[in-house]
Amino acid sequence: MPEIVTVEPPSKAKRLAVFLDGTTDKSEGNTNVWRARSLCAAKGNDDREQLIYYAAGVGTQLGEIARGEVFGYGIDDQVVDAYEWLVENYGDGDDIFVFGFSRGAFAARSLSGYVSRCGVIRPGSPLGVKQLYDRYKKGNHVKTLNQLLEPGADRSGYDLEERWMVRDCAPAPVRFTGVWDTVGSVATTGHLALLTGGDHSFLDTNLRKNEERVYHAMAIDENRADFDVTLLSYYRPNTETTPYVSPRPLAEVEQRWFCGAHGDVGGGTYSDALAQLPLRWLLTKASSHGLAFKRNVELDAEASMGGIEDSFSEFLGGAYKVYSLWQRNWRPIGREPEKRSQTTVHSINETIDKSVFERWRRDPAYRPDNLVDWANRRHVDVATLTTSVTTDDPSIAAPD
Repeated sequence: MPEIVTVEPPSKAKRLAVFLDGTTDKSEGNTNVWRARSLCAAKGNDDREQLIYYAAGVGTQLGEIARGEVFGYGIDDQVVDAYEWLVENYGDGDDIFVFGFSRGAFAARSLSGYVSRCGVIRPGSPLGVKQLYDRYKKGNHVKTLNQLLEPGADRSGYDLEERWMVRDCAPAPVRFTGVWDTVGSVATTGHLALLTGGDHSFLDTNLRKNEERVYHAMAIDENRADFDVTLLSYYRPNTETTPYVSPRPLAEVEQRWFCGAHGDVGGGTYSDALAQLPLRWLLTKASSHGLAFKRNVELDAEASMGGIEDSFSEFLGGAYKVYSLWQRNWRPIGREPEKRSQTTVHSINETIDKSVFERWRRDPAYRPDNLVDWANRRHVDVATLTTSVTTDDPSIAAPD
């Protein structure tokens, strides 16, 4: 039998950039995901090739919009399709960058979790993407690729699937994850919870060791309970008695608050000056970690004073406000640890952008309840803050 002729992979590693848009968002919506994708260069400053994948948001086809907007259908397809693209294009040593907005941000973080837990299948493996995704959905009930590859691990008890993973999956770190206002794939906490279909609790959106850099831009003024933000959190066993220390330094993981509602942070509304601020912040971070862009994001002088969408009153033609009994949900800023039966949940590395304090000083009407509550808990005069700060200690500046 003649041997299969193999081709040597390129000598220079590539950068693979994945962009996952939000619910009902397409390229003409001009969200921050689309803007970032359109700015991404074909080659880096070091002449490394940069390959780009873009997926429109869940529910962009007629008949899917209501299900995607309210119920979050389609999240599995978005994650699996992006993963299949990685399988086709990933080579050892490549850098993976993942971006997303809204439920696309949830999908982006889920994709990063999928890659972190399972690696990237090498082409031609008998282990299919669907089979590996089903394994991923089992969460901590099965071993991750890194656990299977641990030195000294007894592999005699591995089943066929696990042996294929060891042989055919590349342990690929995710170089960078940058997301705008992550919203869960289905409404599970708000007024629409009883109406949702499907369960996506298996999706791993928490921080993992081989996610090297993760940055999250969040909306202060989003008041829909069903669009509550999905924070990066650390679940610390209650048996631990040492003082809590963040599992990752601020330089590696940061969750930053910006003025505006959901669409003002993720972009896509008309004349969305506010959206330029979180766009520039995330692209500056991505650039500092190797991803090259065609040009910088230029801010308007009045960007921090841009209009804020009242998504609570306008969503579903005003019906959502009535269904919610006119009760706005204010997202806690710098939320306190939440003690549960076995663990205590800590939000990881929250900060507030300096543009928020600029707007506070310039606009006497801008006094969102959650920002006022944070200032009272931290005993700080917001008007005196001139730099981005950490929410735990506003005397500590956060680098821009």
